[in-house]
Amino acid sequence: MTRPVMASRAFVDSLPEALAIRVDAILTPLLRIEPTGADVSLALSDAVIFTSGNGVRFAPDGAGRVAYCVGLATTRAAQDRGWVAQQSGDTAEALAQELVRKVPDQRLFHLSGAHTRGDILGRLRAAGADVHRVALYDQRTCDLTDAARRALAGDRPVLVPLFSPRTATQFFKQSPVLDRAVLLALSDSVADCAPEPLRESVIVSAAPDAPAMIKALQETVDRLASG
Repeated sequence: MTRPVMASRAFVDSLPEALAIRVDAILTPLLRIEPTGADVSLALSDAVIFTSGNGVRFAPDGAGRVAYCVGLATTRAAQDRGWVAQQSGDTAEALAQELVRKVPDQRLFHLSGAHTRGDILGRLRAAGADVHRVALYDQRTCDLTDAARRALAGDRPVLVPLFSPRTATQFFKQSPVLDRAVLLALSDSVADCAPEPLRESVIVSAAPDAPAMIKALQETVDRLASG
């Protein structure tokens, strides 16, 4: 598991028991989430954009304000923090397209990490939105753990779920042994980070969400078991 620690643990904990007992989870977070300490002052009439659960985690409580969110998990997390949250697509690209088609008339704040994709800010400003970005957290890269390196160098298949382009880029930058690695990607944009010789072998989740990734893992474990 290459996601930040909290996200990796949550994903492993969500695996169906029948799948969990068939795999040994190795946590090797390639990103470390750190708050920036940035302050954001919101009027009650302002709305926000959340493209990740970490944005929700470091944001102030919603107090009934509107939040446009990527993905169901982030939407639910925002609702739990008091935001009137609506899911605006499964990806940052889908959210940007939706908000460009119908630009909100209130001031918008993208409460994000220091590293973002898709130029949501630029695209919305070009469409006439009054939008600002505040980086509430940073995503600092980490190295593979010794346990992960040993597993990749071993003789057993190693399933490597990759959930973001930045995590995937960091994974491949580590230049691990990949002879026994089975690569799974949350989306095409994540899979595209694989070196060209490996790209065609990457298993891409049917949808960019955790349930679809779990299904891909289950199918892959079944296929490996059947030989």
